[in-house]
Amino acid sequence: MMAYPKYLFRLVALSCTLLPGFGTEAQNLVPNPGFESYFEDPELSVNGVNATADWFKFEYTTEFFHRTYPPIAGVPFNQRGYQEPFEGNGYAGMIVYPWNVREFLAVQLTEPLEGGQVYTLSFQVSLSEQSGYMTDDFGAMLLQERPEQDSLSKYYYVVKNQEGRVLSDTSGWMEIRGQYLAQGGEQYLLIGNLYGQTQTTFQETAVEDSRFWAYYFVDQVELTRCGETGGMLTQLPLQDTIICDSGNARLEALPDADSYQWVGQDVQQQFQTRMPGQYVVNNFYGCDIIQQTFEVQTDGCFCDLIMPSPLRLSAPLIPIPSRNIEDYTLELFTSSGQKVWSGSAASLDQAQWPRAAGAYFWRARLQCFRELDMQPFQRTVSGRIIVVD
Repeated sequence: MMAYPKYLFRLVALSCTLLPGFGTEAQNLVPNPGFESYFEDPELSVNGVNATADWFKFEYTTEFFHRTYPPIAGVPFNQRGYQEPFEGNGYAGMIVYPWNVREFLAVQLTEPLEGGQVYTLSFQVSLSEQSGYMTDDFGAMLLQERPEQDSLSKYYYVVKNQEGRVLSDTSGWMEIRGQYLAQGGEQYLLIGNLYGQTQTTFQETAVEDSRFWAYYFVDQVELTRCGETGGMLTQLPLQDTIICDSGNARLEALPDADSYQWVGQDVQQQFQTRMPGQYVVNNFYGCDIIQQTFEVQTDGCFCDLIMPSPLRLSAPLIPIPSRNIEDYTLELFTSSGQKVWSGSAASLDQAQWPRAAGAYFWRARLQCFRELDMQPFQRTVSGRIIVVD
């Protein structure tokens, strides 16, 4: 039985949909998934073999290795180190850090993905012992159109290695795995580091005479329909979120899912945005999905104070603070600059207001906060009021 978080049973689901069954045999939609196909007379360069059946690369020299190839691109010894395949006789190799020389693997699937179906994507990676760096930022994206080098800034992960799980194994293989709810029509798979330089986290390997990159061998890429009998899609009620125009909304998926997919965005448990709109996250529990939808709206929240004017002598002064003001102090001055009263918001009912009509000036020091992340900030505002008989 699927183990859902205990508190989830207190939530009211909008709908539960049983995703269709998939049969008993999972078909891998990735052609040449283990890089077993090889060329009889491969074209060699200083970087090895830069082409293989079905897979294509971008501008840089992604390598392919096989037992039948010369030592520069051989298995298990080659110019990038020593590694036995996860299985079979071949594997690929690529730089994923630093940003300006990172390499990618891409392939067209044997058939497009079906919308509304859950798929499992996995592949094996091993760090080259020549690497000077290692990272946890490695994953994949599924696209409807063929990926291109000049569009990298638009790409995002749909499956990614777990944040903080540094891919450090140089003797064996580490698996990257996750689920994906297809939109429909995706027919290309892109593998690599899809973060920019500032987003990528890395560590030094402390290997003497190492190279300036993080280089990984890649093997056994699998993309299959998830499970044998299908899964359940549970949609939770819409959650409304209001942020100030200058604020930052932090949206949180369920805390204990196996993996996450913020549709069209990212794969972390938390997601931050400054933009209004609707955000959907799929929380994967195996092949089952609990789907959350957030409606993010903006409010002025300008951290301001409205003072009614004109004000009658017999009426109390009732400032109107914006919704994100926690507290404020208020000062009142005559037109010549003489202070006639000062106090806090809590002491307004004790204020001694002037008994003469005329023009007065006020100044308020506001203690405000940004609504979603609750970060405090201060602002001083001022204005004029007219006191009449």
